[in-house]
Amino acid sequence: MPNLKRGGLVQQIFCTPPQAGVPTWGDSCFGGAQKILWVRRRKGGIVRTRNLFISHSWTYGDAYEKLCRLLDAAPRFSYRNYSVPRDDPVHDAPDTTALYQAIKARMVFCEVVLIMAGKYATYSKWIEREIRIAKSDFSKPVVAIRPWANQQVSSVVVDNADRLVSWNTNSIVSAIRELAP
Repeated sequence: MPNLKRGGLVQQIFCTPPQAGVPTWGDSCFGGAQKILWVRRRKGGIVRTRNLFISHSWTYGDAYEKLCRLLDAAPRFSYRNYSVPRDDPVHDAPDTTALYQAIKARMVFCEVVLIMAGKYATYSKWIEREIRIAKSDFSKPVVAIRPWANQQVSSVVVDNADRLVSWNTNSIVSAIRELAP
């Protein structure tokens, strides 16, 4: 099941089931193809939860973790992470088709795909496949994130990105909000 940001401010979660017009409070809205629509926070009203797929290469796992922490700390921002977790058994699949299908099965629920645009991404066959799934299979918008003042970026990622942003909370969150209003 996707991870929901559970930072200190999240108080209640609700969604509107397809068969009813009244919001239902609680975790029952996590199941099936339903999406969490809103998260109510203790301070300052209602914040829409964005469904994200955060691309990552296990070789550069620390960048993935840092990006998740950056998003977790963003004020008035809530997201669900649909990435395939490191400990998911599909990583031990006998062939690449199983991993491709697992990524595709998780990406279908996301609204925006985030990809680190470091030069290493140019040489990652999995990042290229994730871009193909996002753009060709689902027409999902892609945000390319330039890592920590890095001047060199992957042309593969940048050429397929809807937005190229720098490594800072406001830039990343603004791009997500713009692409998933």
